[in-house]
Amino acid sequence: MGNIKLITIIESMENVLIRDLVNEETYNEIVDFIYNYSREAQRENGCDYRKTLSEILGGYVEMVKSNSNDALFFAEVVANVDMLERLITNCYQSKRSTAYTQLKNLLKRYETDSIFAEIPSDSIFYRMRVCDLRKEIKRKELFHIPFEKIRKIKTQRYSSPGYPCLYLGESLYGCWEEMQRPDTESTLFSVFKTSKSFRVVDMRIPTLQEYLANAEFYLKFIPLIIASTIPVLNSDDVFKPEYLLPQMILEWVIEKRREINAIGVYYTSAFKDNEFYELDHEWDNVVLPVQKTSDKGICQELASLFTMTKPTCYEYEFLQGNINTTGVWNNGPKRASASADKAKTNYYWSIFSRLEENMEDTDFASPDS
Repeated sequence: MGNIKLITIIESMENVLIRDLVNEETYNEIVDFIYNYSREAQRENGCDYRKTLSEILGGYVEMVKSNSNDALFFAEVVANVDMLERLITNCYQSKRSTAYTQLKNLLKRYETDSIFAEIPSDSIFYRMRVCDLRKEIKRKELFHIPFEKIRKIKTQRYSSPGYPCLYLGESLYGCWEEMQRPDTESTLFSVFKTSKSFRVVDMRIPTLQEYLANAEFYLKFIPLIIASTIPVLNSDDVFKPEYLLPQMILEWVIEKRREINAIGVYYTSAFKDNEFYELDHEWDNVVLPVQKTSDKGICQELASLFTMTKPTCYEYEFLQGNINTTGVWNNGPKRASASADKAKTNYYWSIFSRLEENMEDTDFASPDS
């Protein structure tokens, strides 16, 4: 009798809108969960990832509960959160196979077009690396780590141990932050341009407009983004539990890429803040695992997706006079004068943005050239 009563209540609530969650205030609170709350919880919990995750997801569930009268919707959010916490516990108990199966079951709930993004041709990305080479640097030096050097592959948030991946950012500044702010005098960078479109799994934090247009989906999917974006406070840690879920998501992409027609993951940097600049998409990154392994060299399938500029750096561009002769340096950046986005003005005047702008008309060629 109790079950019949519960079913009746749920059915009567099916069409109740979740409009109290579809607003800018809720969106801002979600972003706070991902960044501010998670960083505070990490510090308070001594970087105990499970405690931090449980605390943040618990707060998220309470927020949804207090603003939604849709019982079915709320039950699905809770079920997703429970599954997330169970699979992380299984990882800690060295039951990775069980955890991975749970992740695949969870992602089945989202195997719709909503979790994929299309990266169109002629899209611009950047790659930066610390490099001791100072002469005759080939383009492929800034592609993924070659197959014969897989022992040098370090653990990344979205990575698979010993499996080469190409990491690209939507800004040079974002690349610099992802690399833990290396000395700019020792870094080289290249600009990448997509030669054709391709699809990726979209783990980015949505924009306000995207959230408002598809709030029901995002409110169910946000727990995965939260669990995948909790920052690592101690970068020297060998084991980083914050990477467990993102690494399994990348493994899922590698396993199912032909079936889902997606070759990588789009994600927002866990380093995002407003310390220097107020940015949005410039914090986004894409990771593309190699599509076909080999004994040496780079993945030709990935190489066919891009053209790229010859590696350079601020020092080289300044010595060659490229900054001054384009007017980017002396007369001010074109981006600043052409943009109505005043929040980004400081960034447009930065070295990072000026270098990006200066490289827009540089020759692009195959990564193998």
